[in-house]
Amino acid sequence: MRYRSLNQVRTTKGRPPGKRPSAVPPPLIILLGLAGAVAITLYGFARFSAFPELEEFLRHPLSRDVLDRRGRVLYREDLHDGTRREWTPLEEIPRGVVQAFIAGEDQRFFSHRGVDPLAAIRAAFQNLREKRTISGASTITMQLARIIAPHGGGIRGKALESWNALRLETRLKKQDLLELYLNRIPFGRGAEGVASAAMVYFGRPLETLSPPQAALLSVFPRSPSRYNPQNHPEGLQEAAVLIGRRMNPPQVAAEIQAALDQCASLPRQTGTIRAPHFALRVLREHPQDTTAPPSSRSRLRTTLDMSVQQTAETLAASALAEARDQRLQNAAVLVIENSSGDVLAYVGNTDFFDHSRGGQIDAVRIRRQPGSTLKPFLYALALEQGYTAASILPDIPLALGSYETYIPRNFDHSFSGPVRLREALASSLNIPAVWMVSRLGVGTFVDQLVRLGFDLEPQRTSAGAGIALGSVEVTLEELTRAYTAFINNGRALELRFIPGQGPPESLPGRGCSPATAGIIRDILGDAPSRFRGFGHYSLLRTAYPSFFKTGTANQFSNIWAVGASPEITVGVWMGNVHGQTVQGLTGSSVPARVVVGILDHFSSPGSRFPEIPHVQERWISSISGGEVSADDPYAVLEYFLPGTGPDPDTWHRGPAGEVLYPPEYAPWAQDHRLASRPTPATPGSTWGKPDSTWGRITHPNNGAQYFPDPYLKIDESQALRIEIVGEGSWLGLYKNSVLIKQASPPFRVHQPLSRGRHILELKDQAGEVLDRVHFHVGR
Repeated sequence: MRYRSLNQVRTTKGRPPGKRPSAVPPPLIILLGLAGAVAITLYGFARFSAFPELEEFLRHPLSRDVLDRRGRVLYREDLHDGTRREWTPLEEIPRGVVQAFIAGEDQRFFSHRGVDPLAAIRAAFQNLREKRTISGASTITMQLARIIAPHGGGIRGKALESWNALRLETRLKKQDLLELYLNRIPFGRGAEGVASAAMVYFGRPLETLSPPQAALLSVFPRSPSRYNPQNHPEGLQEAAVLIGRRMNPPQVAAEIQAALDQCASLPRQTGTIRAPHFALRVLREHPQDTTAPPSSRSRLRTTLDMSVQQTAETLAASALAEARDQRLQNAAVLVIENSSGDVLAYVGNTDFFDHSRGGQIDAVRIRRQPGSTLKPFLYALALEQGYTAASILPDIPLALGSYETYIPRNFDHSFSGPVRLREALASSLNIPAVWMVSRLGVGTFVDQLVRLGFDLEPQRTSAGAGIALGSVEVTLEELTRAYTAFINNGRALELRFIPGQGPPESLPGRGCSPATAGIIRDILGDAPSRFRGFGHYSLLRTAYPSFFKTGTANQFSNIWAVGASPEITVGVWMGNVHGQTVQGLTGSSVPARVVVGILDHFSSPGSRFPEIPHVQERWISSISGGEVSADDPYAVLEYFLPGTGPDPDTWHRGPAGEVLYPPEYAPWAQDHRLASRPTPATPGSTWGKPDSTWGRITHPNNGAQYFPDPYLKIDESQALRIEIVGEGSWLGLYKNSVLIKQASPPFRVHQPLSRGRHILELKDQAGEVLDRVHFHVGR
């Protein structure tokens, strides 16, 4: 007996003996191969062929939501044609909304590949039976294809729509198709996408829609006019009820009717905007990147904090209301977080929609004269140049300038005589500031301000000594930002409108050293040193560390206040954007109240400013600024930069204990019945001896030039003040070689102005010229 091989056994197992396996006919194999090749070719063409309409569609701009730092909506931006096109990621769209659209438009969406043959057969049968079109076969993907590449209808248009639907299915996942569809389907009333439609039809955010509202929402894209809730509520309700029955759980007709009643009674929604100047600025400065994914460009999160913004708006509006009688109409506020440079509040104007008062003008960015608010930067420069907080500065009548005389005056038109730099800044005295800028140089001070971020190059050539009092124009943004230098080690912070990561950035230029910044900050927060200028000004005394500076300009038409705590820096401007004159004396206390109110809300009593680095404390005389012992009755502590210190106290006291002021303060001391002492006119000479005679003309300056008031006669109420200091039995004052006064110094003379060049000479009894001054009176 012959045995079959093991392979033969395995091959024939389970098959009747002598039966050969059936073979696939060769023509069928060829046919299947051709069909596969065609399918692969069609798929490849659908997948990889150019689809420019889709590429352009994906680059369409979106409406953007401008959000505050906590995600609260500040502004919903419409497109240029008024369309509201918002984008919501699919995972954030409520489940009921997704269900309603699938139930109403394409129940087999997740089963077909763009075209649904079963739906087409069903629709054709129903339409033939009714002899009219009552049902369509468009899938969600086909509807999306028609939105991307609109066509004119007919068989050719439907074929193109079906082909594009197949192309979409090969390029995008089902979840992506559904997300794109729900965000781009038009709803009428200028709304595209479910998020925009929820606000337009129901006046509420998409995430708050109920399932019955979702059922109604899914009907509107079919025909916004035919299903208008006000004009055709019956048809809308009927269609929504059919959809609601297919949802899980099913929605009952009564609930849909209640939702329809709310929708029909809702007035047409209008956009709201908070922090309008800020929101619009952020949109302008951060244009939409249409190449980025939609989900990353539909929302613009900012640094603004709505709680701080609302506080600033309320306080500014209240302050304007109180100053209504003074015709003060506009206010701007900027709040900066010191730890980051983030802009927390930005009030460009208190009423954006008040066109009569220029409400849409962004007053944070308009240029106005800042008054005394530039003085801290001047004195910071002085400390860097070798002056100290104890340096004595003159607060006496001055005439400055070699070509055109500038005569500064204090706010209260009084003079304090010799004052320490600390008091001059804290009390905001004008004359010492102008004297200081004349010593340091106007150009040097402009350079300092430019380093701090002020755009002053166009004004550089016109700036004069008045820059110390704010004669140039700056913006509230520049000013408030510059004050952050006193907290940020001498460098102004770079402002951030969009949240950033990492440490805060500073402007490239350094305004001053960290130690100088700390001394200026200490001076601005020194309440006792403010007494000379402001008295017991309790408004600026806070329960937390703080510092302040105020300023007025243009006859009170621009009033400013800047203040800071360790947490925030606040700047406020008030005035009229159209330039109208303010009535009455509206002082800087008005914006100061706004600053303090904001600081009170967002500052902590337990916070602290940074320690002032690398400084030493020394006992000085509060009168002379010279070094004294700690037990001196006038002793106060003062900070000094490395390499600096107080000079010896050389202001000798008289027999009765009075202070003997230097001779340059003799006229002031005489007016105040205070003792003064002379000083030698030249080094090495003596003073205080009966046989010594010397003298000096302290006013006017040599080379001064005057211009009479053209509206007054040259000899009417226009006189030149001449001041003499010195020592001797008598001195003679000559004008153009003519004796006009003979007296014992110090003395003062007023001479009528006369046009032309003049020479003043001061002579002793022997006729020797002790001093000579040239000045000119122009036309």
